[in-house]
Amino acid sequence: MTLHVNYNGILQAADKKILTVNNRSFLYGDGIFESIRVAGGKPLNLENHYSRLINGASTLKIEMPGNMKLSFFSEQIEILLQTNSHLPAARVRFTLFRDDGGLYQPLSNKGKFLIESLPLKQNHFVLNEKELAVDIFDRVKKLPSPLSSLKSCNALIYVMAKIFAAEKGLNDCYILNDRGNPVEATSSNLFIVKNNDIITPDLSEGCVNGTMRRLLLKIARKSGFPVIECAVKENMLKDADEIFLTNAIAGIKWVNKYKEKQLSYNVSKLLTKKLNEQFDLQIV
Repeated sequence: MTLHVNYNGILQAADKKILTVNNRSFLYGDGIFESIRVAGGKPLNLENHYSRLINGASTLKIEMPGNMKLSFFSEQIEILLQTNSHLPAARVRFTLFRDDGGLYQPLSNKGKFLIESLPLKQNHFVLNEKELAVDIFDRVKKLPSPLSSLKSCNALIYVMAKIFAAEKGLNDCYILNDRGNPVEATSSNLFIVKNNDIITPDLSEGCVNGTMRRLLLKIARKSGFPVIECAVKENMLKDADEIFLTNAIAGIKWVNKYKEKQLSYNVSKLLTKKLNEQFDLQIV
């Protein structure tokens, strides 16, 4: 079966030439994207994804394509999923980028979009059973700014961190800000559990405004956990009872140890259960 993409509301074969060499996302990283989990036959947490997309477009002064309401956003994703037969479980990437033209100064602020989908095996969120080795990446620091919370197409710091992790035999790395504070991992937000408190870097520290982060903060508070958003110091990683990472596709990933300290996964396991319940996902 031919795989399709959705380019500005038009379905096209994925192997067809679509983007030009003047594409601003390619040339300058001039765009943002959303990675969306599909489970139970529906895109999950869609309102948070749409809200972040709208806010990101406003920050970058990209004009949203016409009719880009939440209902249109959802409809365009579901059309592609049906066409590619990627239900009930898939991952979707929705990329919004500025129209071609110009050098650093664009000729137009009009936005275009591209939607891609790939199938997933699991129809619910599953906490990782394998060990997750994570350590500090300190070769490049992330500067907190109005752009740091965006899911930007300019992702060089994460590329370099992933290369570093592979060289060191790690699964992932903690990214530091300019003050040397851990703010996130390469594709995930960072959470620490200490004495039943759930601690995560504040957005002012420079982490991405994760859609799963936002949802899990709500679930954690509803479940009775004290939640603290603050500056996280490296010694807090060393003292943690538990560390987990979150993103829209994986949900929650448990970090089994930091340095030589073995970590538990009790809260990670509970929140994964709550996350599946949030979307009425059946575990089979």
